[in-house]
This record gives sequence, structure tokens and C-alpha cells, in this order.
Amino acid sequence: MIPTRTASVAVAVALATAAAPPAAPGLAAQDASADYTEPYQRQAFEIYRTAIGFRTAAGHGQVPALARYLAGEFRAGGFPTEDVHVLPQTVPGGEETASLVVRYRGDGSSGLDPILLIAHMDVVDALPEDWERNPFTLIEEDGYFFGRGTLDDKFGVSTLTATFLRLKAAGWVPTRDLVLGFSGDEETGMLTTRALVTTHRGLTDAEFALNADAGGGSVGPAGEGIAYHIQTSEKTYATFDFTVRNPGGHSSMPRPDNAIYQLAEALRRLEAFRFPVRTTEATLRYFEESARVTGGELGEAMRRFADDPADAGAIEVLWAYPELVDTFERWSQRGGVRWPTADGGTRRSTRRGWWNWCGRAVARTNWPVSSSPRRRRSGAGWSWRTGMRVCARTI
Repeated sequence: MIPTRTASVAVAVALATAAAPPAAPGLAAQDASADYTEPYQRQAFEIYRTAIGFRTAAGHGQVPALARYLAGEFRAGGFPTEDVHVLPQTVPGGEETASLVVRYRGDGSSGLDPILLIAHMDVVDALPEDWERNPFTLIEEDGYFFGRGTLDDKFGVSTLTATFLRLKAAGWVPTRDLVLGFSGDEETGMLTTRALVTTHRGLTDAEFALNADAGGGSVGPAGEGIAYHIQTSEKTYATFDFTVRNPGGHSSMPRPDNAIYQLAEALRRLEAFRFPVRTTEATLRYFEESARVTGGELGEAMRRFADDPADAGAIEVLWAYPELVDTFERWSQRGGVRWPTADGGTRRSTRRGWWNWCGRAVARTNWPVSSSPRRRRSGAGWSWRTGMRVCARTI
């Protein structure tokens, strides 16, 4: 879910920092897409709506289709064919994905290397039957956009695309080349990202990169600016397997030391575990500055934590606000629990993401996935598979 006003703010900020073409209408008046009256606004909204409509999750083969659609928009907007590259790639399992690279040629007057602007076209899958609204149809209600990828990261893809197209239409020429790099499997193997900086390095080499999938501005109810946030670093995920073995037996004669119960107890202990508090200079500076514009109990806890990272009372308050302070990050846990087999074993595998956006001053929003067990037949008996996301973040 993303506020409709945020869409106009992000486009305006991107344009203001890029070139300063004609000013957009007042942001405070744009509380619905019906208020997007300028041609570039309507174009941006249409790109956004169309991008949401592609089910670009792993297993559906839609990423190349989205890449081709965006490539067509760039070519129609005046970008030469030789500067628009759809780069197909086959990932393990045989599925076709793709990345997209677009170069906005400058006049070279700065003598500087290009700037690379990146985003990703894929999303984590969503089952329509588990959503109140169709996740692959952009729906607007009460001043918000709903849909899979409305923020992560088709918002970034759409904003960058619309910005390039508007600047091109205005006849603006940068002083150095600007390069867009849209990857196609950021949510899974990230192989297209790797290819963009290795196989296709000649297309993407740059002085530095700006990531649309991190940071961003926050605004108040009247459209006033509150803060602009910058991500400074990131952790990747770690994978753990939990395996329990015991003598086993027959399911009609359950043992009191059933392996399933032992595994459940281990998971309960994991649930009760508090990850240790770790800080960096950027983390503490984030809490210090955020406290100035937050106020209330949370703002006070931020201030106290910045002054003393061992303040137990402040830590307890911050644990209760994961959506605001990035204490936790929901990332993909996909696992199964098998009933005991002849060898007495049962196993559950979890993939837990530990993402520490050290110093990032805004919550990363992820959207619902199925939390309802889906029963299926397997060779070992019945297994349960969920799409639950779990928390595994440290302050």
C-alpha cells in the first residue's frame, strides 16, 4: 500500500534533482490519481498501473514481458534502439527472466563517468485468493494505491522510467550519461544483478549507483516534507535447517517424544529469543536525527537509545515499533513440516532474512503473503507449506 500523494512527491523530487523542467502542480492538491492532469503525470500513472499488472514473481515468466513493455515506452519516447537493451537470462530451473538497460546520453561536458540508477522488476509472489483485493491490479482506495509491488519495487521502476521519459520530452541533455539498470530476480537469486555488473558491465559501468529500492522522502498530511532518508548499508540473509531425529514409530502409536513436538519446542525457543542489539555510527545517528521529527514515546525512546544503546527501557519501546524503526524486517520464510517417517526423522527448513539497513531512516514496507497452510500430498506423507514471513532483524 502506498499513499497516492507519495507517488507525485517522488516524481517531483526525482525531477527537481535531475533537471528542473516546468514545475508540477501543487502536491497538496494531488490526493488521488484523478488530480494527475499533466500529460507526464498521466503517463507515469499508466506505466505504474501497467507494471503492477504483470505478475513478475518467480515461476510465472512475466519479467521479460514487463521488460519488453518498458523498452517499448523508451523507444516511443525518443530513446535510440541502440541505447535500449532487453537482456534475457535463464535461471536455474529453466525459467526465462530478463534485465533492462537504458542509456540517456549526455553531452560529456562534465567529463565524468555515468551515473547508474537501479531498480528491480520482479516481486515476491502473492496468491490472489489470500488478498482482499487482486494483488496484480492497481487499486486506488481512500488515498492509497494497493497491489503487489506498489512500493517494492515497481514504484521505483515506474518513477525512474517516467522521469527519463519526461526529461527526454523536454529536450534536456545531461552533462554525463545516465544509465538505468532494472534487474529481474532481485527477490530470488539475483543472478540478473550479477550479470549486469559482470557480463554486461560495458553497458552499466558508472561512477556510482543510486538505488530506487531504498531510502526516500516522507511527507506529512498536508504534503509538507519531513525528512529524506538514505540507506547506508545492508545485510544479506542466512539460511538455517532445523533437523530432529528420534527412534520413530507408527503414526497410529504416537510417541511422547515425537520428533514433531521436539521441533516445535525448538521453534518456540527461537520465537522467544531476542537478537542482540548491535549499532553502528550510522544507526545511532539515525535515531538521534529521527527523534527530532518523531516526538511522543517513540521519539523519546529514539533519543534515549542514541544517547545510550544499552538503555533497556528504550530498547523495549523500539521493539514494539518494527514498522517505524526497522527493528525487524519481514523476509521470506518458506518451510515444510513432515510427519515422522520410518527412520524417525522430521525436518523443517527455514530461510530467514537478516536485513540490517544500518542507519536507514524509514521503514521498508513488504506486502502480505499467504499465512494459511496449504496441504499437499508428498511421498513422505502429508506436508504443510506456508508462505509466512517471519521477523529476524536487529536494531
